[in-house]
Amino acid sequence: MALAGISAGVGAGIGQTGLGGTGAAGAAVTGSARAIANAATRSLIEGTDFGDNLIASLPDVIGQTIGEAIAGGISDSLIKGGKIAEGEIIKQQKLDLAAAQRSSSGGSFDITNSGEMFFVNQGDTVAGGRRTQIEPSEFTIGDVQFVVFPEGTELVPVVRQETEEFTLTASRALEELNLDTVVNGPQFTLTQLARAGAVLGQTQSPEVSTTDGLVIEDGIVLDGRSSEYTFFLSGNESRDGTFIWDFGFGNPPIDSSVAFGGAIPLVINGLKFGDGNLYYPTYGVTNPNVPIATQGPLTGDPGDFEPFLFQRNNSGFAAWVSNPLSTGKTAVGFNPDTGEFMLAVQEHGSTNGMSIVDLREEFYKRGFTNALLFDGSDSSMITNQRGLFIPPGSIKNDIIEVGIGFRLNGSNDDDG
Repeated sequence: MALAGISAGVGAGIGQTGLGGTGAAGAAVTGSARAIANAATRSLIEGTDFGDNLIASLPDVIGQTIGEAIAGGISDSLIKGGKIAEGEIIKQQKLDLAAAQRSSSGGSFDITNSGEMFFVNQGDTVAGGRRTQIEPSEFTIGDVQFVVFPEGTELVPVVRQETEEFTLTASRALEELNLDTVVNGPQFTLTQLARAGAVLGQTQSPEVSTTDGLVIEDGIVLDGRSSEYTFFLSGNESRDGTFIWDFGFGNPPIDSSVAFGGAIPLVINGLKFGDGNLYYPTYGVTNPNVPIATQGPLTGDPGDFEPFLFQRNNSGFAAWVSNPLSTGKTAVGFNPDTGEFMLAVQEHGSTNGMSIVDLREEFYKRGFTNALLFDGSDSSMITNQRGLFIPPGSIKNDIIEVGIGFRLNGSNDDDG
């Protein structure tokens, strides 16, 4: 890092003096000085050969020089032509510089998107000025594990059909259905007898539990019961093989290619859900002198106030607000602009958990304007092909019946 700082400092210094000139010629002069400074410093610090160090520094310097030449050429021509102000080209310079450096380094480099830098996995591409992700990426916030799935990912029901732990069902589904990831799905209800048996450590038959919300595949209800006052996500396969995803209130359409009901809304079609109806601070409707926030109903149908609503009340969400931060959570969101799914799983009992409000905001600010919360507490679990594993509680592992599988574009359940 020290060597990189000295090298960059020399290049910046020459640029400020004006000795390097502008455009490609200036970038070449600056790059040559940067290479010499890098090699000389390394020789002094490490006692190694100057010539070898000069050669070793060339790939990085070439990448940066190419980037600066491209950016400089763009900026010079646009500024001289009077088509753009000097300050407005900084974002484009960053984009071109990062792209050139990534190309020279063989991939896995920071790429600019809307002026921001973010990590790009090897194998990902950049198209139309934004990242095109072809492999899942993972990150954590506190004890919450997030996975972002690329456009074209399919959702697949994973239904326990044997008297076995759900983690065993999920592990087998990863291989047999060519899934990348499996998480728990909607909440469920047990008979009193089955609940007692589970407490005693007895793995229960799937017949003794009932999933709250319909689980559908290819127009067939695989599991679950009607749950018309909850929310669903559904997908329908189009003629070209792509899926159109829909989120809404009530039971999912029976003719869905795939669907999961019984969920709690976090965000639906860009509208946040929460504890109480909240309105923008405007005036009008029933009394032009009274803020709408004090006129509209706090719960239920907002009626004429709906155009001013920025949070819709939901009793399921409101019940979750009082849960401690340590409570396990499983949520799935969809970004309609990028076609990506994002999954969030927090293990039950975590010391650095996230509130349901903060979880909602995390989905929303990242562009996932449809997001649902599925079963939580010690039902929350995840397992995937990359070794990520958060187990459910031992009792829940004996009784969870339905999970949600994520299959990457290009995979097929007949392969294997």
